[in-house]
Amino acid sequence: MLAVTIPRAIDDGLRILKAYFWPCILIVIILSILDSFGQGSVMRSGFYGPGWWMDQEHSTNGFLVFIIAILIKPVFAAGSNLVFLQALRGDGMEVKDVLRGFDSRELYIDIILANLLVWVCIILGFICLILPGIYIACRSILTPYLVIDKGLGPREAFNASWELMRDFWFNVIWLGFIAAGMCLVGLLLLFVGIFPAVAWIKGMFASFYQQVIDVHDEEFLRSLDIEP
Repeated sequence: MLAVTIPRAIDDGLRILKAYFWPCILIVIILSILDSFGQGSVMRSGFYGPGWWMDQEHSTNGFLVFIIAILIKPVFAAGSNLVFLQALRGDGMEVKDVLRGFDSRELYIDIILANLLVWVCIILGFICLILPGIYIACRSILTPYLVIDKGLGPREAFNASWELMRDFWFNVIWLGFIAAGMCLVGLLLLFVGIFPAVAWIKGMFASFYQQVIDVHDEEFLRSLDIEP
C-alpha cells in the first residue's frame, strides 16, 4: 500500500542530488541570484532616514526588486520544481527547463497569479494570529507544482492542493524543520554547503509532492481535474 513518508522524501532528494549534482547546484545558484538581487541596497535603505524612499535611485531599485519578486522569481521557482520532478521520475535534468514557465503567456500568468493567491491567503492567515497562516501554507504548498506539472489554473491548483493535503499537512511542518536543519549545517560548512543543502531540499519536496499524488486514487484525482 502506498504511503507518504518523510524518509522516502529525504532519500529521493539525496538520490537526485547525487545523480545530477552540478545541474542541481547551478539551478540553486540561479535561484539564489534572484533571491539576493537588489537586497544589498534596498534592504538597508530603511536605515537612511525617513526620506530614503524619495531618492530616485532607491525608488528605482525597489521597483526592480518588486518586479523580480512578483513577475520573475516565481516563474523560475516553478520551473525548478518541474526540473526536480523530471529528475525524480527518471526523465533526466535539463537546466534550461527552469524557463519552462515562460513557454506560453497563459502558463506564465497562471504561475504569477497562483503565487499571488497563495501569498495573499498566507498573509491573511498570519494576520489571524500566525497559526492559521502556517496551516494555510501547509495546505497550499502543492499549488505551484500543480500549475507547472498538471496545467491547472491558479484557483483550481489552490483548491486541489487544499484537498490533497487534507491528511498530510502536518508532514510539511516536519519537512520544514528538517530543511531548516539542513540549511544550518550547510551554512556551517564554510557557507558553500548551503547550495547542495537547498538542492537536496528541493528534491525532498518534489518527492513529497509525487508521493501525495500517488497515494490518491485516480477517480479522486480526476475529480480535482488532475490527470494521474
